[in-house]
Amino acid sequence: MSHKKYGDDFLGVVCDGMGGMSAGEIASSAAIDTLMEYADCEMPLQDPPEFLKKAAIRMDEHVASLLNIKGEKLQAGTTAVVVYITGSSLYWMSVGDSKIYIIRNHEMVQVTRPHNYQLLLEQSLSDGSISQEEYEKESARKEALISYLGMDGLRMMDLTQQPFELHVGDVVLLCSDGLYKSLKDEEIQNLIEVCEDNFMKTADVLIDMAMEYGRGPLDNCSVLLVKYSGMKLDKMRVGGKSDEIKEV
Repeated sequence: MSHKKYGDDFLGVVCDGMGGMSAGEIASSAAIDTLMEYADCEMPLQDPPEFLKKAAIRMDEHVASLLNIKGEKLQAGTTAVVVYITGSSLYWMSVGDSKIYIIRNHEMVQVTRPHNYQLLLEQSLSDGSISQEEYEKESARKEALISYLGMDGLRMMDLTQQPFELHVGDVVLLCSDGLYKSLKDEEIQNLIEVCEDNFMKTADVLIDMAMEYGRGPLDNCSVLLVKYSGMKLDKMRVGGKSDEIKEV
């Protein structure tokens, strides 16, 4: 997880590595470093969607090129969700199954889709390529990722071509699956609203609750929260945290 201000613009990212704890951490850190270094060279952005697309390609190539101490391919990957805010305009990019939510007027909406096997199954069921029986049979593998950074050629990437217009008071949440697989959407929303504007505290609370009440064998959790308070970035509320989830 990382974020940075560029004048009145904001760039934030959450990555969730895979390939074993150490390899996954290396992959996610490499992806974040690649994004931030590229952003430092490109700011201010003239074409945010094009920047996000090129950034994803660079991140994928870098992660795919990583080697272990034996000089062999690291065989690791990472998800990524990225947001760029300029003025009241929000642009985002997503690869993998980390998510972006927007909370407005006490309603939380997921704006990304997980790039997993279930997505392919649902598309195949919808167009008649498979039967309901085949769908149910294959559903055991539904959470397997079909696109992530490090594949050396992105299979799937979602990004905004037109900006999403933020309203004062909107909250943007970026998170790894360690959060949304541990807590229900309404639980996440309630915790964010109860903690109000103290987003560093909110990030701590979300991760603590995920660690305590996690519903599955998850190894880590990353959260980034941004509250839009108007055109000037100095009024924006930001908080984030990454932590390991250890089973007791």
